[in-house]
Amino acid sequence: MMSNETNSTLIFDERLTGDPRRSGGGGMPPNIEERVANLEKGMAVVDTKLDNITENYATKADLKALETEIHKMSTSITRWYVVTTVSIVALVFGIASYFSG
Repeated sequence: MMSNETNSTLIFDERLTGDPRRSGGGGMPPNIEERVANLEKGMAVVDTKLDNITENYATKADLKALETEIHKMSTSITRWYVVTTVSIVALVFGIASYFSG
C-alpha cells in the first residue's frame, strides 16, 4: 500500500507528464499560460482593493490627530460649561440679593 505522499506525487506527476510511473518532474501543465494570466488578473483586483483600503481608511497618525482634537474640544466644552454655570449662579445670587434687600 502506498503512502499519501507517494500517492499524491504519482497523481501530480501523472497530471504533468501523463505517466504515473515517470517521476522527477519534466513538464508543465498544458494550460500554464492561461492559469498565470488568470492569476495576474486576480492580482490586479487585489491591488485595486488594497489601494482603495490604503486611501480611504484611517492610519494610526490620523487616529492620534483625531484623539488630540477630541481632547481639545472636550477641554473647551468643560471650560464653557464651568464659566456658564458660575455666571448663572452669580446672576441668580445677584437677582436674589437685589430683591431681598
